Formats: sequence, structure tokens, C-alpha cells
Amino acid sequence: MSRPTCLNKANEKEVDERLCDMGARPLPEIKECNSHKCPPVWVTDSWSPCSASCGGGRQSRQVHCAQMGSDGVRIPVVSNQCLRQKPLTERPCNLVPCPQWVSGPWSGCSVTCGQGQKIRSVACKDAKDQHSEDCDVETMPITKIECDSGLICNPF
Repeated sequence: MSRPTCLNKANEKEVDERLCDMGARPLPEIKECNSHKCPPVWVTDSWSPCSASCGGGRQSRQVHCAQMGSDGVRIPVVSNQCLRQKPLTERPCNLVPCPQWVSGPWSGCSVTCGQGQKIRSVACKDAKDQHSEDCDVETMPITKIECDSGLICNPF
């Protein structure tokens, strides 16, 4: 859009518009510009939450091709109208290994004759071999088992 200016007739220099006859002022000239449509672009939604907290999960999102309408609203169009490569709709996430139960060796039998027990340590460790509270208690290995020394105890 061009707007009229007030010029001094003697030197053709711009002067304050209050010096001109406002009744003789021409209307602003309006010319259409940027009338071509913008090319369609890929529009991506936010990533979904990861499907796993550790050990590798997946995230997904919606991706569609759209063109900006004259009213500023995006209008969905056929995917092959978008010129660039389509962004990913899925990606891996939370790739750090999950904590695991780590079992120590069994002890010797607690008795030299008859029935006794063997014990071992069991700890939950993360990928950096640090103590963790995030192992599933339901899958914790046993820490005690019965054992038989193979000898009958002498009552004397």
C-alpha cells in the first residue's frame, strides 16, 4: 500500500501534511502482493509419552501435510503435495537399560549334618551398577534355600 505525501511545489520536498489541502488528498493506492499460495508444509503434533520408562520404548506423533489458507488457517492436503521429506512419526525413547536383580553366590550349608540353609545376597542394580529401588519385587530371586549336608547328625 502506498500513502500520499504532501510536497512543496517549489522544490518537490516532503512537508508536513497539515500544509496541504486535506480535501485534495488522493486515496491511498492499494496493490495486491504475495498473492501466490505458500507451498504445503509438514505439520507435526507433540510426541506421545514414551511407552516404557527404561529398556527402550517408543514414542509416536501425528504428522500431516497442510497448506496455509488466506485466512491463516491450515488446510490439510494430500501428503505428496509436501515437497520435503516427511518427519518421523515414531522414534525410540528411554533406551537406558532397566535395573536388574543381581544375585551373589550361594553360601555353604549352615550345618555340617542334617537339614540347614544356604543364603545369598540379592541386590537391585542399575545400568551403572549402582543400587536402585526400581526393580520389580515380584521377580526378586530367592535368598534362602534348604540344604542337606548328607550326613546324619550323631545324637551323642
